[in-house]
Amino acid sequence: AKRLKQDVQPPPPRPVVLILTGAPGSGKSTFCQTLPRDTWATVNQDTIAKGKNGTRKQCITAAERALKDGKHVAVDRCGMTAEQ
Repeated sequence: AKRLKQDVQPPPPRPVVLILTGAPGSGKSTFCQTLPRDTWATVNQDTIAKGKNGTRKQCITAAERALKDGKHVAVDRCGMTAEQ
């Protein structure tokens, strides 16, 4: 049988992981606030623990969870040291 164009579904979009690094006050968090919440999750080590500093492991877990939920992820972090 011949397939109609409407029967062909495009592949789902690939998730995007956007890693923002830079000096404090450079606009990373401001940029993340502009991303649509229905398709993007923001992971920020400074606020991941109920508004308080968290750990790198908490950030990785949150990013993995968001990706499994089908969201893109923006990692908002200064990234000035290897531990971060």
